[in-house]
Amino acid sequence: MSTGVVYLLLAPAASLAAAFVAASPPLLIQAVAGLALMTSLAAALNGALDAEDTRLPAIVTFVATASGITIFGIGGPFWGLVAGISLLVIIRVGKQGTAQ
Repeated sequence: MSTGVVYLLLAPAASLAAAFVAASPPLLIQAVAGLALMTSLAAALNGALDAEDTRLPAIVTFVATASGITIFGIGGPFWGLVAGISLLVIIRVGKQGTAQ
């Protein structure tokens, strides 16, 4: 019963908010969405850069992915993964070679 009452009270506010968003310029909506994602980006970067042995491959992956490069018609996310995984393999093989 209480949930129904709350829904009835919030319904006019939701339609008013939807009208406000529809009347807003697209640039403002994009800016607000970007600000809302800042904490998610910070948490993801903190997790990716936490371990020291995988920090450099994580940075290379992020930079290559964000660069928007296209090689042979294949976009940046693929090349970011290729670059990050390749660097991680090179680092791990190098550490195994020096340990022996």
